[in-house]
Amino acid sequence: MGLATFIALAQLQGSKRVRVQRLTAIDLSRGNHGKLMVSLKNAKTLTFESRSVEADTIIGFAKQYPIAKIDEATRSLSENGHRSEGKLF
Repeated sequence: MGLATFIALAQLQGSKRVRVQRLTAIDLSRGNHGKLMVSLKNAKTLTFESRSVEADTIIGFAKQYPIAKIDEATRSLSENGHRSEGKLF
């Protein structure tokens, strides 16, 4: 998903954009259902979601999570001809 599409999705759903480790993310949280989608540099997304915590907790967790290492690893896999689909963990 390209960044423009990612941002359009955020606007369409009435969500807010946030910055997480120099990356654009959209907060799709509703009440106690926290959901944050982070747009990676490799045009993929990483989603953090919980049905029992609020947005601030999800965003705080995402800011501490090793997103750059995951992004780098998936780009490395793609460059070497490996497909990285689905869940990483």
